[in-house]
Amino acid sequence: MKKNKWIIGFLVISLICNLIVLKVDIIPFMMLRFEIKHSKNQPKISNIKSPEKIILNRSLEMANSNTIFTVFDEQSSFSESFLRMLGHGGRDDLFKRYNYPRAYLISGLTDYAKSEKDTVLMLKIAKIFDKYINDDGSPSFVLDKVDQVPFGIAAINLFKYTNNIKYEKFAKYIYNYIKSLEHNNIVLYRNNSNVQLNDVVGMICPFLVRYEEISKDRKSLLLCLKQLQFYNTYGVDKETFLPCHGINLKTNIKVGPTNWGRGIGWYLIGLSEYVKKEGRLTSQLNGLINSLEMLKTDDLVWTQFPGSDTKFDASSTTMFMYGINLSKPDAYSKQDVFKILNNYIKEDGTIISTSGDTHGINNYSQTFGESELSQGMLLMLLSTTTK
Repeated sequence: MKKNKWIIGFLVISLICNLIVLKVDIIPFMMLRFEIKHSKNQPKISNIKSPEKIILNRSLEMANSNTIFTVFDEQSSFSESFLRMLGHGGRDDLFKRYNYPRAYLISGLTDYAKSEKDTVLMLKIAKIFDKYINDDGSPSFVLDKVDQVPFGIAAINLFKYTNNIKYEKFAKYIYNYIKSLEHNNIVLYRNNSNVQLNDVVGMICPFLVRYEEISKDRKSLLLCLKQLQFYNTYGVDKETFLPCHGINLKTNIKVGPTNWGRGIGWYLIGLSEYVKKEGRLTSQLNGLINSLEMLKTDDLVWTQFPGSDTKFDASSTTMFMYGINLSKPDAYSKQDVFKILNNYIKEDGTIISTSGDTHGINNYSQTFGESELSQGMLLMLLSTTTK
């Protein structure tokens, strides 16, 4: 009898261990591979009635959800995955939740509602955004990184649409935070860091350009220009106009690749928003766009590292298309968008295949999946199309 109890106990423990392995390792790995392999066999979004509505509804679902869709941690060994499941590894939920993917998703929703002049939609988005803001206009989360600044774009759009003063106060709170990070005219990516990243341009410049519209203070535009001029001087390749990932602040030497797709996207959207507003730096913008045109794949999309790999990256592609449309209105029509992204938007309206969050210069994610960032950028892209 005692021997039987030992056997039963061993079988139970073995079963539990196998279930854990399935949950944290095998199932996530197989689901990712299945999605990538079968994405091209899915119904095409351009052949579906009202594809914009489907994309919009899915975006609202993602914004309302507590699920974090963006890949922040790599698909790794069983031990590492198990520790993350127990909360002893990887980046915490607060870091992931109050970060640029969710910020650009909500801001993309407000851009789209604004372009459609859809008051009902804007009020729906306001209810979502109100989870991120206190009644006095301060953020309901700890504001401690530039990656959170894009939440301010949503606040600006909501203030312009509703006239509710709390959204204006939130935008001012964001602006003052940016100013607190300024050092020798440069808004630092991180305090005490010796490297400035092109991420900063995409995180703060679109906000700074738009903030002037409600503050009527051109100091925000001047601060935006300073970031772009610094990067143009020390971080941009003079022949291709491609930005390197980082600049060593002690030596002003370029560090990291110039063909990291999302990094180029960060720089491009900041630059294009400023050029659209002020009409300056057009030669840099046109030179960059010309290089991007040469780096497209045969399918007219871009990869994680344009020019040196072949795997579609939704973040770089949507950011490039959005930046190009800002500078050249209707370079992409709605029909163009759906045709080009046909194989990468699921039937439920989710755009797939976004490279995961970057871990540092020359340390890039190898895991792809859904992302709030690409979903938001897709909406921002659609907001620039007129037909």
